Amino acid sequence: MRKRAYTLAEVIIVLVIMAVIAGISIKITKAKLESLISVNYYTAYSTLDEVTKAILDNFDKKQDGSYLKGGFTLESCTGGQEWDALKNKCVSPIKTLPRTAKNFCEVFESYLNTSNSLGEKISGWTDSCSSTSSITDSTTDFKNIVPDMVLRNGMRLYNLSKSNPTVISDLSSAQLSSDENSAYYTNASGTVLYSAQSGYKVYVDLDGESGDSELWYDVYPFYITMDGNVIPAYDMSASAEETGASSKFHLLTNAYDQFVESDEVKIEKILNNESYKNSACRAKRINSDTKYCSGTSDILDRCSQDGHQCYIEAVRRVTLLGY
Repeated sequence: MRKRAYTLAEVIIVLVIMAVIAGISIKITKAKLESLISVNYYTAYSTLDEVTKAILDNFDKKQDGSYLKGGFTLESCTGGQEWDALKNKCVSPIKTLPRTAKNFCEVFESYLNTSNSLGEKISGWTDSCSSTSSITDSTTDFKNIVPDMVLRNGMRLYNLSKSNPTVISDLSSAQLSSDENSAYYTNASGTVLYSAQSGYKVYVDLDGESGDSELWYDVYPFYITMDGNVIPAYDMSASAEETGASSKFHLLTNAYDQFVESDEVKIEKILNNESYKNSACRAKRINSDTKYCSGTSDILDRCSQDGHQCYIEAVRRVTLLGY
């Protein structure tokens, strides 16, 4: 009986078909992953933003734990006032987030749906806001870092309880510091902190235990300023691809201008489908002289004019075809 062998052409055709099938599968898997990261990034940003605004709206110096833990410099001030080192007198306190990290973390947790059962699966976990892990600007691998809290959706939040408010170098602005109307306060160490350029740096693992827990892949940092703004960070290294705030894929935003014309309040969209960085810097929500806004062109002058209040909004992400 004669045996039939496959020709080289038939083998090549089969291999090509297999390659095409594998390629389609990889693309679908990659699309699902990218869609998940994009949707989760918006969720993380909006969650941080909502909680931060709620904390600021409910600010009460006498109820703030940092009032009792040394977050304020009293200098014999009375009547609920605090010492202003620059003006050399007692002044009414400005509204800020809690001024010590531990209290900030505890207050932050009270507004969230956290899960100790998910936290208990993590090696080294004891409780929310009790992480002993150290995070620096050079940290890129979060696999063995214990988070401060784990949300019910699996996201992990890092670095809320370890470091007290400090100057955020990427947001530091000479213009802001020289403006006599800029809000600031003096901390327990006597350091003057401008509320719009100081605060906390929080890291969010978007897919929790499911991903690789690597910086700029599924872990992204966010700045939370003392005056209640949540500002997503981005990779500023020279060879970096667009990430976080500099990426339309991660966070798409629109910018608006609210102004009065003919005794009527009007709102006009001035930027459409921009990355957070471009919207925030061009609309002057972040000072153009900061490192954060480096490379941003076409600043909108109307946003610095009297009677014009520019603001930005994130565009809600949706999923299509199941991914």
